[in-house]
Amino acid sequence: MDYNPLHDSLGFMISQTYRKVANFTMLHFKPYGVTTEQWVVLLTLARHEGITQTQLADLTKKDKTTITRILDSLERKALVERRKDAGDRRAIQAFVTDEGKRLANELADVERNAIDLLFGSYTAQEKEQLKAALLAVQRCVDAQTRASTREPS
Repeated sequence: MDYNPLHDSLGFMISQTYRKVANFTMLHFKPYGVTTEQWVVLLTLARHEGITQTQLADLTKKDKTTITRILDSLERKALVERRKDAGDRRAIQAFVTDEGKRLANELADVERNAIDLLFGSYTAQEKEQLKAALLAVQRCVDAQTRASTREPS
């Protein structure tokens, strides 16, 4: 049997699935004027008030440039504000406004409902198996990445 990456590659299938799920979720976020990417940052800030942009980048697995762009957008929408860290003038802390907290929580429900629509026919056990398989892939990628980036002894 010939290998066809468009049909047989697990990496490609995961990528395509991610795009489809993200686009589906985005359709539900559209009326709120926030992207799923912005929501992840907003929700992370709502749960970790006053963290630095560097810490936010680490928690969300996004690069610092992307975090700056997202924070700029969320700040223009009055959902977050940035302040200089009193203890380290070089560091910038990010805080969620009251409206940002409200929206982060509302969108958590919107996201949950969208995912329930997608996976409503799955049993609880099937959902747990899927989550476990995806986490196993992430751990494997992390381990392989660490192994590949180690300097030779």
